[in-house]
Amino acid sequence: MKSLLSLLLATVATQASAEDESYVYKTHVCSEENYQGVCHEFHDAVPSLSNYDLDNTISSFKATGVWNFYDEPDYESAKLTTIGINIKTKLLTGELNNKISSLRYAGSQTKFNEAGYNLYEGLLFTKKDFYGTIDIPDLSQYLQRVESIIIIGQSYWTFCEEANYSGRCVCLKAKHHDWNLQKRLDTGLYGFILSEGIYNVTSVKKGCT
Repeated sequence: MKSLLSLLLATVATQASAEDESYVYKTHVCSEENYQGVCHEFHDAVPSLSNYDLDNTISSFKATGVWNFYDEPDYESAKLTTIGINIKTKLLTGELNNKISSLRYAGSQTKFNEAGYNLYEGLLFTKKDFYGTIDIPDLSQYLQRVESIIIIGQSYWTFCEEANYSGRCVCLKAKHHDWNLQKRLDTGLYGFILSEGIYNVTSVKKGCT
């Protein structure tokens, strides 16, 4: 499973833009290579690219932050996860080219590299998600179950199988680090939490003991 995850990751760190924007993570996608054709810049989750005439047409993109690209609408069937600052891909190759139907970012759009976590009901960051930055003793009101996690920022987090931080728990942190003179981005991708020793997450708290 870990080998499959590595195939889905594109990790590129380049120079950051000095632009002052209200959003911190963005992606610019185009229907042709070298950023030509039908193009659009997104700052929010897009459950269906057909609304922008971009369904199954994306061939090149630029991105900052953590962005997940999916083969199907509504964040089903993971295709690609990108991590970095001003990533630039002039041409998607193989089964990635012209295969993207939905996309979304992980983290906060108000603070770059904010310490937080995205939890996903599906493997490889698919299906419904939830973003948090604080301790939560019972996640059942937000998600039915958790099968994958993305961490952003420099904090450690404890994830437990049962409510109130009980049962089997695991400590997770960012493992990938990008930075330049303006920005730093710390990320941890856990596409299969079962491989970390837990089968579900019902509570989460900041820090590890």
